Amino acid sequence: MRNPNETTRFAIPPSPSCHPAFVHAKSVQASFDHAQSLLVTTKLLISVRNTEEAAVVRRSGVDWIDLKEPRAGALGRPSLSEAVAVAELLKGHPQRSAALGELWDLDEQIAFDFAPLFPVLKVGLSRVGSGDLNEPKWQSRFESLATKLRERGSELIPVAYADWSICGAPTVPEIQQVARQVGASHMLIDTFVKDSRGLLNWLSLDDLQQVIEAAREFNCGIVLAGSLKIADAPQLLMLHPAALAVRGAVCHSDVTTAPHVQSRTTSIDSSKVELWRRSI
Repeated sequence: MRNPNETTRFAIPPSPSCHPAFVHAKSVQASFDHAQSLLVTTKLLISVRNTEEAAVVRRSGVDWIDLKEPRAGALGRPSLSEAVAVAELLKGHPQRSAALGELWDLDEQIAFDFAPLFPVLKVGLSRVGSGDLNEPKWQSRFESLATKLRERGSELIPVAYADWSICGAPTVPEIQQVARQVGASHMLIDTFVKDSRGLLNWLSLDDLQQVIEAAREFNCGIVLAGSLKIADAPQLLMLHPAALAVRGAVCHSDVTTAPHVQSRTTSIDSSKVELWRRSI
């Protein structure tokens, strides 16, 4: 970037970009780009555990229904039998997905078993970050699995952890680069550790905006998750993400836990689902 104090700047002929007509066209283009960004309709994604919850969420008119088992971790993989039952119930729902767990211990055959059931599968990347930017192993494995699943009619999308530094995951930009390479339609940003901290404790709004804008360049929608609260929604919606994803925020409260701990393993509360749906 040129230093504005350099005297050589006066020796450079005026750029055509300084012409009033060009400046006006650039302004018009910027306005158009801004208007286009406003056309992004942020969807609501809710993760369910079983057919009962899936039925409740579907009746509520939620845009995107995701299946996972929170007892097994941030991206806990449900049992195959549960996945089959939920997939049958959600047949025809416009957007549905399932969690496969973490890439480091994922058996490819399990992923293949899930592929016919859900058009989108997501996988976490904890414990694969080596700190060595020249280490290609996890990238190669993700790309290979994504290719094989695409051949079976399902898309694999990567999950970046905002708290990557404490779960051994690659950084968000590293994962976004892989999302670009495989042509992922979406990328999820979540938190690995589920405690009193949420997404905005790890990444600022400016950080998230940069990720969303960079992803837009290759037609990738960013889904934001990570112990989101209803109070977070207005400021996150201003960033125009593809979706906001919640689980604990729409579950019944568990009086046995501390007030700041979201009860991700209790059942879905339809009134909370409706509150989130109206907020988005």
